[in-house]
Amino acid sequence: MIKWLFIAFGLFGVFLFAGTLYVRLASHDPAQWHVDPATVTEVETDNQYLDSAVLPGDTQTVVARLSKILGGEVIGGSFEAGFVTLVVRTPLYGYPDYVSMRISEEGEASTRVAMFSRSRFGKIDFGANKARVETIFAKLRSANAL
Repeated sequence: MIKWLFIAFGLFGVFLFAGTLYVRLASHDPAQWHVDPATVTEVETDNQYLDSAVLPGDTQTVVARLSKILGGEVIGGSFEAGFVTLVVRTPLYGYPDYVSMRISEEGEASTRVAMFSRSRFGKIDFGANKARVETIFAKLRSANAL
């Protein structure tokens, strides 16, 4: 009986390790994930979040702050072009989430940032994408308030 218990735990460990490797090493297809938030009309699942905000400051200032706040790996576009998609990872397990942004001038001294954040794996993200977008906007607003 104990022998089978060890075998079961061993198999569970192997599957867990293989799953972790897959999540961490899976390639990112820009053709699939580099999506312009301005073209997204509705969020289709519970693991996506779409929002936009008009922030004080010129586009260059907002872009500089965004690139510092976000981190992650750029897989499509660029901050300078005003349309970028990054892979950011969840803290504990390292699940890849994709954040696409459209950054454009909105008037003389303000910038519009549209952000579309979504998870690659799973059907529910427990509010992680919404929290990420709201945190980024809050940090940008507090940086602009200084």
